[in-house]
Amino acid sequence: MKKLLLVALTLIVSTSAFAGVIYDLNTGVYADGDLVSAEGVITAVRYNGFSMTELPVGPYSAVWVYCGDASTFTIGDEVVITDGQYTEYYDLSEIIQTDLLQIAITGNNPIAPLVMTVAAAAADYEPWESGVITFTDGFWVTEILSHGQWSARSYDSMTNLIHDDYFFDETTLAVEMCYDGVTGMLTYNYGEFKMNPFADGLVVGDCVIANEEVSFGSVKALYR
Repeated sequence: MKKLLLVALTLIVSTSAFAGVIYDLNTGVYADGDLVSAEGVITAVRYNGFSMTELPVGPYSAVWVYCGDASTFTIGDEVVITDGQYTEYYDLSEIIQTDLLQIAITGNNPIAPLVMTVAAAAADYEPWESGVITFTDGFWVTEILSHGQWSARSYDSMTNLIHDDYFFDETTLAVEMCYDGVTGMLTYNYGEFKMNPFADGLVVGDCVIANEEVSFGSVKALYR
């Protein structure tokens, strides 16, 4: 998904720190339809494509690559893409097939997910689109939705997050089930950002909320 790149962001984030084709693609340097060549590491694989992240890992460093058949790729593959076409597919930034498209695997070196709270990401999901993330929050399932989706709420920040079943079997879930963290790929479809947990991406928990230190005076004030 593309937004106008704010001048303030350009000033705050050093282009030398995150310079790369994918970063440029995600921040408006390329026009929809341009041919691009890029390199990075595959961080998630689905039957029809994969997410790739360029180094150094950071905001705007990931993109979805639609190649039709991703059966020959695996997480950690270092790939070089030549002559793919950049497009905004229903506002999801993608590199897609062309007659000239070539994807070469040059090695395998998995990279770690980005680690953050869902509240931090929710302030602006855009920079993390197609990235692989570990949300450290505890969550409980609030609603089982249609089409393999479910809604969960962080009991750290009360932030709601829609999840989808790209990689995960949602039939194992039930309302009020809890998990103490989730790892997967953030994507954008049908007008909103969604988390796609990996098959082993939920850390099943027991809805334990950390205790807070509260003064005796503040407790007394509740009953005045």
